[in-house]
Amino acid sequence: MAIDIHAHHIPSSVMQRIRQDGSGCGVEIAAEGAEGPQLRLGQGTAPGRPIIKELLDLDDRENKLKEQNLRHQVLSTWLDIVGYNLPVEQGCRWSRLLNRCMAEELKQQKLERRFTGIATVPLQSGERAAEELEFAVQECGLPGVTIGTHVNGKNLDDPLLHPFWRMAEKLKTPIIIHPFFPLGVERLGSYFLTHIVGLTAETTLAAASLYCGGVIDQFPDLKIVLCHGGGFFPYQVGRLGRGREIRDDIKKATRRMAREALAWFYYDTILFEPKILEFLISEAGADHVLLGSDCPFGIGDPHPTRIVLEAEISAVEKDQILSGNALRLFHIKSGS
Repeated sequence: MAIDIHAHHIPSSVMQRIRQDGSGCGVEIAAEGAEGPQLRLGQGTAPGRPIIKELLDLDDRENKLKEQNLRHQVLSTWLDIVGYNLPVEQGCRWSRLLNRCMAEELKQQKLERRFTGIATVPLQSGERAAEELEFAVQECGLPGVTIGTHVNGKNLDDPLLHPFWRMAEKLKTPIIIHPFFPLGVERLGSYFLTHIVGLTAETTLAAASLYCGGVIDQFPDLKIVLCHGGGFFPYQVGRLGRGREIRDDIKKATRRMAREALAWFYYDTILFEPKILEFLISEAGADHVLLGSDCPFGIGDPHPTRIVLEAEISAVEKDQILSGNALRLFHIKSGS
C-alpha cells in the first residue's frame, strides 16, 4: 500500500468561514455555479476558477484511495487560492484560516488515518511566511508546506524570502513547490498547453532560480519537492551546466555543479512513462523520488503506482518511492 504526496484538498469549513467572515481576509465567494463556487481573492480582482466538488469531499476521496491501492495521501491546498496577491495582513489571516481548517478537519479522521495535511503560508512576506510556518508546524501539527513557483511574478531566489527558507530549514519542514499562473499564459490557450507545457515550465524556472541564485547553497538542509517530475529541470540539466560554465554571476552564486543540484532536489513520479522515471531515478536517486497523483485533477495520474511498478528498478527502490521516502520526509506514522 502506497503513500501519495501530491494531492489537493480544500476543507469544506473554509467555504463556511468565508461566508461568515471572509471579508476579514479579503476573500469572498464571487459566484456559485454548477461547476462549483468561485472565489475572489482581493478587492476588484476577477473571480478564480470554480472549486470542483472533488476538492472539498474527503469521503469520496477515501473511496478513491482504496480503489487505487493507496493507504495514505498528503494533502496540499489548491494553489489557485493561496492569495499571494492579497495585502500582507489579509494574506496572513487567509493562510491562518486555511491552516486551522485543514488541521481541524483532519483531527476528526477515523481511527485509520488516511490523510496528512500540509501548510499554506503568506509568501508575499518572507518574515510573515516564516511566522505562519512555525505556527502551522508547531500548533497545527502540519508537517510540510506547499508554495507556488513565484510570488506575484518574482522568482523564488528573491532575498526577501530568506526568512522563510531559514525557518523551513530550522524546522526540517519539507516544501512542495507547485506551479501556478504560468509565464507566457497568453500563448498557452490552445490544446490545454497551460497545463501540459506552462506549469512544467514554471517548475523548471523555479528550480533554476533556486540553483542559479544560490538559495540551495545558503540553505543546504532544505528538503524541496518539485512537482510533475521536476518539470523540464532534470532533463535539461546539461544546458544549465553549460550556463554555469559561461556565466560568472551563476558561478559566484553557487559552488554546486548543475548535476549536483539535480540530485539535491526531490521529485514526484507524475511523468506517466516508466523509462523517463528510470532516468530520473538514475540521476537523483530513488531516495529522492516520491509517489504523486495530482488528485483530483484530470491531468493527474489515475493509476499512480503503475509507473513505479513497471519501472525496471529494484524492489528496495520501489518500496522507497511508494512509501519509504514519504514516511521519512513527512513523518507519517507507519501504521497510518
